[in-house]
Amino acid sequence: MRIKIIVCMVLFIFNLSAAAVVKDISSVDEININNPSQNDLIVFDLDNTIIQAKQSLASDQWFRGYWSRLKSQGLSDDKILEEIIPVYNAAQNVTDVQIVEDSVVGLINNFKTSGAHVIGLTARNHELITPTSRHLKSVDVTFESSEKYSHLINDVPVFISNGVIYANGQNKGDCLQEYISKHNMHPQRIVFIDDSLNNVINVKTFADKNNIDFIGYRYGYLDQKVMQFDMNIADVQLEKLKIISDEHARQHFS
Repeated sequence: MRIKIIVCMVLFIFNLSAAAVVKDISSVDEININNPSQNDLIVFDLDNTIIQAKQSLASDQWFRGYWSRLKSQGLSDDKILEEIIPVYNAAQNVTDVQIVEDSVVGLINNFKTSGAHVIGLTARNHELITPTSRHLKSVDVTFESSEKYSHLINDVPVFISNGVIYANGQNKGDCLQEYISKHNMHPQRIVFIDDSLNNVINVKTFADKNNIDFIGYRYGYLDQKVMQFDMNIADVQLEKLKIISDEHARQHFS
């Protein structure tokens, strides 16, 4: 059963002439954009939206679980970042990924064919540009831009590479605003797909402030898998300092 964040989470909000819609979906097959065109900016999150780690370690849910564990030990956010980012980066550099839903590849390609501007927007940091490019290539996902540059948001480096914004933990709405400003873009509509409701709301807030029509999808295909996440499995995988299957890891504590 997919998580219902707020009873189907369908909101219709009108801000001047701009319309905003936020929907909770369990499959990308539920995404329905009328007449996508060059006036649209369509933005996809990566982790748990397009791709997922093939094992517990390096997954989005592992990152959150590890963060919660360190937080419960009394560490500050800065100390947690010092602890978790090197481990996360090391794991991402050696892990393989798989597609979340096969149909997302065709969806992205259809949007590109329509003339819409299609990009990725990930919370990952810039040190993961190379493995992320490998991850996307392995599932046949590409974005149209080959440009590479960076800027600062709240004194934190945010990189853009091959059509993907690496938000480095910053507000995704702020990152998208910088991207649009940099490219002197004037989209009539923004479509954003992310498994995090908080990220969807942050991008919606940016769109509202700039009077841009917005369609946001809180994507829940992996909700059940996330709820069933077992930190013990990831602990064994981390202890081995190599990527092993969930089944193999489970043998070490069963």
